[in-house]
Amino acid sequence: MIPILSSRGTSAAGNVSALVVADAAEAPDREVSRRRNRKRKRARWKNPDTQRSTPWMDSLPMTEYESNEQRLHDEIVAFVEYVRPTRQETSVRELVLAKVEEVIRRCFSNCNITVFGSMAHELYLPEE
Repeated sequence: MIPILSSRGTSAAGNVSALVVADAAEAPDREVSRRRNRKRKRARWKNPDTQRSTPWMDSLPMTEYESNEQRLHDEIVAFVEYVRPTRQETSVRELVLAKVEEVIRRCFSNCNITVFGSMAHELYLPEE
């Protein structure tokens, strides 16, 4: 047996130590196994009769539209409502952001922290 990796550090749970040991004769079989496990997994097939591909459409009433433009408008509004973050998602993200800012301020007390991108504009996709 030969040690492949040795790592020591700390975590929230306390001191962490890890030592990975492998037999040199097992290496080729292990590499084949890794390649096999790395292959892309196929998603499970979903029955289109039981699963709707546009779930935000469930919130629209069954009405006849006078124009395609009005139907498109209503579908866009329904989609925006569907992907809008919930209060809980927003709270969790704000809590994580506050914790990250706290850690950064401990290391760099005079820094200016600015949130940008999808988090700042609440354009991130819902958790699912």
